[in-house]
Amino acid sequence: MKYSIGKSAPSALAYMLVLLLGIISWSVARGQGQVTIKGELSSPEEIISRQTVTLLGQSGEEVPVNLCRNGHFKLSLPLDQVHVLRFTKPGCVTKQVRIDTRAACKKDPKKDRLVAFEVVLHEAEGQEAEQYAGAVGEIQFHKSNGRMKVRRDYTQRGDLAVTQEVIGQ
Repeated sequence: MKYSIGKSAPSALAYMLVLLLGIISWSVARGQGQVTIKGELSSPEEIISRQTVTLLGQSGEEVPVNLCRNGHFKLSLPLDQVHVLRFTKPGCVTKQVRIDTRAACKKDPKKDRLVAFEVVLHEAEGQEAEQYAGAVGEIQFHKSNGRMKVRRDYTQRGDLAVTQEVIGQ
């Protein structure tokens, strides 16, 4: 018996090659992991103006974060970067949280990390906009094992910091 390959074989081979390259690039991109931030922003009810969450980029760009009516937000951050989230509401003291994702997936680079927290804004004392001197919180991951560490700083001047390590996620 004599077998021959028809003219459609090269196009089928090209199709299979493109499909294989697509699967490989998807798995490589998916395998890099990310940090998913879920949170809630709350503030005094008597202040009825709009609250906002903004992601501050390393180059100075400001990206608004989608904030639900109930104050919940969710976003995904790439690895190996330092991110700052700014929480504002007119009539309240502005707060920032710094998130360092450089070692977030140290244990398993393909696994995404989930970080959840709540930010409570309190009413400003004067008419002028107030904010803390630095970030009121910092989330980072230990370089050797990827364990999450949380630092909270509730002072205006930033001279008293309480550091707490959170074990697990």
